[in-house]
Amino acid sequence: MDLLKALGYCIGRYYVTDLSPAVRCGYGRAGVLYFLDDSGECVLRASKRFLIYSDFTGARFPLPFIAGKLLALSRTVVAWQEVKLIQPELVTRAANDSRITIMRYDMFTPWTGERPDLIKVANLLNGRYFSEAQIKRALIIQCSNLASGGRLLLVSEDYSTEKFSIFRKSSTRIRLEHTHNGGAKASHLVPSVVDPWPHAGEPLAHGVHD
Repeated sequence: MDLLKALGYCIGRYYVTDLSPAVRCGYGRAGVLYFLDDSGECVLRASKRFLIYSDFTGARFPLPFIAGKLLALSRTVVAWQEVKLIQPELVTRAANDSRITIMRYDMFTPWTGERPDLIKVANLLNGRYFSEAQIKRALIIQCSNLASGGRLLLVSEDYSTEKFSIFRKSSTRIRLEHTHNGGAKASHLVPSVVDPWPHAGEPLAHGVHD
């Protein structure tokens, strides 16, 4: 919302994207709340005493087994409702401004629409969620998505201190333009040279693969 207010009317289109802009939730037995992602997988179980996530990475046996069994109890829920994970003020603004679109998007996927002049990735590219290899891959894709002359804004938060880095794309090169409070944590992983990903009517790019 702060960025939208700063840009004012100087935008053509503004896309608010998230892998899960909404989830489904429902109550099971004993008032336990379950959350499902877009694929129908239970990603969170919340009771009065415990929070159980579907990511068991690093958990010792038998915790993954117990967590899996408890998450599977989501099948006992008979009524589900959708909960938006987007700020309500932003949802209202998007409903009244046709230039703003809220949509599902995976940052590991090339953007197929018009190349953006500004890409903002905030509080996402860190080691708690992704490996260094995954962060590098996401940054290669996002830098390739960016229009020539466009900017990539990376924001990270460390103990309530906001840090950010701004990169500018010139042709197929990426250069650091500005940093604040030491810059975003993932800034050192931004590629200096990228190949463009194909858009509608463009030839298939090469050089970036899983």
